[in-house]
Amino acid sequence: MLLTLAVIGPAHALKGEVRLEIRTDDPRGRLAPGARLPVQAPDTHEGRGHGDSDIDHLTVARVRFDGSRWFAVFAEAGDRTAAEALRGVRLLVETDDEAAASLGSTMAALVVRRDPRLAGARRDRAVAALTGPEGVTVLGPSMPADPGVAAALARAREEGATVVWLEAGISTVSRRMGLGAPRSVGLGAPRAALRAMMEEARAHYAAVADSSVETDSLTPAQVADSVLQACKLADG
Repeated sequence: MLLTLAVIGPAHALKGEVRLEIRTDDPRGRLAPGARLPVQAPDTHEGRGHGDSDIDHLTVARVRFDGSRWFAVFAEAGDRTAAEALRGVRLLVETDDEAAASLGSTMAALVVRRDPRLAGARRDRAVAALTGPEGVTVLGPSMPADPGVAAALARAREEGATVVWLEAGISTVSRRMGLGAPRSVGLGAPRAALRAMMEEARAHYAAVADSSVETDSLTPAQVADSVLQACKLADG
């Protein structure tokens, strides 16, 4: 699940510096130089730079605080023109990583150990996102199965939110997860396990989704456009 760390504002200087609208209580830690962050283009398509580019991550080169406002420079935008093209882009964070960090571990270690605290930490992050001010919340496929998350989804819908279910077939998901690669027979039948997980997730999403988007043959940009159409946010 992805949450917004900051929204990029106007360019501030000739060398690519931009002002940031901070959405985290730890900007210095989350936006440390070297951090490579996933991004989300602005909700409106104004043909303004980043929304039409292929960049899906930005790397923090420099960050500073002037006492009242935060500013940053990104490695991918080295001049004012490139920086201005990023205006409105959201800097995101994967909340599974935040949940793992809150438990003093990594996601991989928690999953391998089947740590019982993980489900609660992920639920808390999801509920916080669904009850917060963010415009877009992305949930993992298993999250609506949690009663707390399902209740938060229901409340969000009552308040006017739109839930869009991103569908994909078993072949597409298997390819995305690398299940077609050679593997030991000791691993059993991961495709069959994946199919069972997808069927369970499908039942939960069908119960809460307002609409769905078939993603098998779509590019990420086309998926984003389809979601905007489903939410009635696209131009035209």
